[in-house]
Amino acid sequence: MNETLDQENARLRRQLALHGVEPLPAVDLPNAEELVELHSLIVSRYPQLACAQDQFERALLFMAFARRQSKLNASYYPTFWLDGATDWLRRNGYQADLRLAALIAAAVAAGVPHSPLHRFPHDIELGLQVGGVSRPSSAWRDVLANGVPAPQPLNRPFVVAEPITMITETPRR
Repeated sequence: MNETLDQENARLRRQLALHGVEPLPAVDLPNAEELVELHSLIVSRYPQLACAQDQFERALLFMAFARRQSKLNASYYPTFWLDGATDWLRRNGYQADLRLAALIAAAVAAGVPHSPLHRFPHDIELGLQVGGVSRPSSAWRDVLANGVPAPQPLNRPFVVAEPITMITETPRR
């Protein structure tokens, strides 16, 4: 039975390669227990990132392949990375239903540099780069072993906008 499955998998891989579809390289992902522990670690530290565990798992898979940089990337809003993650998941045959909280939680869990999250979903920046994928990362193991990494400060001040009164009353005569 196992030999039959191996042969069928090999045939399917050849068929996909003929159509230009390359399989993902092997990646070290958390097992079920580690995934629950990692998800709990992030959500207990940042309750605003509470999300469905299956979305967190898919976002973590994306983060394993995402190109990283050591500094925050202020050029893109987090929704840009969310769109990129859903596209990547879809292209690789995974369910592409993700929410922003799951993506940011996975980024933190994967050790991606991130800005402070106290104003989530505002003022969020990630240490990601545009352009292809990188070698798979298992930085989640460091987060599981050493705890949630500290955020990097934004390279700009927070701006608190005062509310604007749009309706003015005219005095009655």
